[in-house]
Amino acid sequence: MREKNKRPDRAPVTNNSRKPPSKSSSSKKGGGTSKPSKKNDPPRTPLKEADEEDIHEKARQQALLDVFSSTFGSVLSAPDFTAQLQQLKAALFRRDFEEAFRNEAALDVYAARWSPTRAMCYGRIFRQIDGHLRPPRRRLDTAKGREGNESERGIVSEIQDELANVELGEQSGSSSNVSGHEDHDTLRVLAIGGAAAEIVAFADYVADSGIRADITLLDVGPWESVVHRLRAVLESDPTSEDGNKSALIKASDFHVDFVQKDVLSLDKEYLTKLLILNDQDRNNSAGEPDVTTNAGNDPPRRLDNPNPVLITLLFTLNELYTAGGIKLTTSFLRFLTDTVAPGTLLLVVDSPGSYSEAAIGKEAKKYPMQWLLDHTILSVSAKEAQTVPDRDKPETVGCKWEKIESCDSAWFRLSEGLRYPIQLENMRYQLHLYRYGPSSKGAGT
Repeated sequence: MREKNKRPDRAPVTNNSRKPPSKSSSSKKGGGTSKPSKKNDPPRTPLKEADEEDIHEKARQQALLDVFSSTFGSVLSAPDFTAQLQQLKAALFRRDFEEAFRNEAALDVYAARWSPTRAMCYGRIFRQIDGHLRPPRRRLDTAKGREGNESERGIVSEIQDELANVELGEQSGSSSNVSGHEDHDTLRVLAIGGAAAEIVAFADYVADSGIRADITLLDVGPWESVVHRLRAVLESDPTSEDGNKSALIKASDFHVDFVQKDVLSLDKEYLTKLLILNDQDRNNSAGEPDVTTNAGNDPPRRLDNPNPVLITLLFTLNELYTAGGIKLTTSFLRFLTDTVAPGTLLLVVDSPGSYSEAAIGKEAKKYPMQWLLDHTILSVSAKEAQTVPDRDKPETVGCKWEKIESCDSAWFRLSEGLRYPIQLENMRYQLHLYRYGPSSKGAGT
């Protein structure tokens, strides 16, 4: 619901608790004459591959930190930054969000302090679930690679066409958009309750995966200025230490809308409009900013039929339960179920364990967020899965949510030696990924 509502994680203050394994030398022993070794490159060892992965991950994390350093450099170096940060922490602890975010300066302090670690964590999560996020054509291309002869490629192409038609609801005559990208190469996202960390994390994923993203950020807070400034830095050419220049993303691969709304106040009709994308609205003139701010009553213009999207609730759902209440949050989740198209993914990331509990009833009995979520969209969905065609959504007959990935507790750890003006912490989280579609035969809920 509100990125501003998200409390800072209480993770250990450390840059890294996992040190890379030390290299140990090994010698071959034995009596007998050994054949001279060939003067080729030495074989790749697991240790060497692990070291290379660590180096690559550190470079990725540093690149994202540089985005925040460039965007909020003046905020981080301001003489009163520490004082503003303490005021913000106190207001967040009291859950006085109106006081905490009464002006843009407070939003800047929040984004500079807590969004960097979350952006890095979210980016890693997107890469971990990459197989679910990629449209059907991309998934087949990744699995197939460049293997096979021409006839095999022809067969694969036919399969790709069929999958694109079935899973993405592709309509004839609309296989490409105005930017020249094929529609099935675009990841469509509705990020509910987020702005600063989400836009950077999705930019990181787009740069790594090679796909295009069409993202709507929805939050009750006035984050449009932060979104604009981060987007500008993401598309700029920052000079690295070695003098090379490269932007993290291409403008043509990354479209972002920001909508300032309280998600719990939306009705099903508005949600439907948010989930239906119109690529023709992306045909902006050269050099025009590609971020659309919409703080009014109307969502961005959309087409007539919904497409599968990725919906994210990143450190948001627990706040919906606690700040908005069980009734409103349950209604919102059921609205989503009634609105989404088959193939839609729902990604929920939040604090683990007792940090994500909501009180119900006069006795204020606490229930885990995960249990409430599963009860709402799995148990109820299984019992009320459509058996009668909906005149407006005949394709949803027999569809329900299915949990396809789940982790009750995981750590994101910062690499050693990262550069950032202030100290950051590791963070712990729980993750649950759901897919809406026809139920699997024999699968339980």
